Amino acid sequence: MKASWGQFVDGLPTTAQFTTKMSTPLNPRDPNMALLQASGFSSLSVAGEAGWVWNESARTLGYKLAFVVDNLGSLSGNLTFANVPREAFSLAPERIATLLPEVQVGGLELTLLDAGLVALAQKAGGGAPLGDLLAGMRPQLINAEQPSANIAAIFDAAGNFVATPGQTLTLKMTPKSSFAVARLLTPGGMAAPGALQVLLEDFTVDAGAAR
Repeated sequence: MKASWGQFVDGLPTTAQFTTKMSTPLNPRDPNMALLQASGFSSLSVAGEAGWVWNESARTLGYKLAFVVDNLGSLSGNLTFANVPREAFSLAPERIATLLPEVQVGGLELTLLDAGLVALAQKAGGGAPLGDLLAGMRPQLINAEQPSANIAAIFDAAGNFVATPGQTLTLKMTPKSSFAVARLLTPGGMAAPGALQVLLEDFTVDAGAAR
């Protein structure tokens, strides 16, 4: 692993980057690896990158994450926060608790590139269409009486993604107005029935799958 960081505030780095790369052979006696070996894998090679950057003048904090698994696919994401002051870089819990209500969600972007993952998942499911699994989950997350266009868009994009191997799934979520991070940290808040649907209504969601 390689790591770098800098621009410290009160001893905490406001920029950092971590990268790693590894390859490991598959144990032919491990039944959990049987599907991968049957698909022609003798080893798994993974590369990852993660980090964050704080912009003091813009008061934004951006996190990025990316993983690549050879011959399976890659996942990358960016999460941004707005109204992040210098004082947020602190190890004092009381200071963080005071500032947290001011910090806003800036946006979320995810990209999933299929390079073999969908085909492998179809084999794991005995050849059954993955779209059927998503269809089974849909009623649990979408209130039929008050359907959510945002959740429907995400399900539709995911369904298109798993229907045709080799595609790229993209998801972009942007708050319609100020959205405090503290709303996501309310104890038990996200576990309440319909919480995800209510949450997504405060975002503009753009989701799709294409080659």
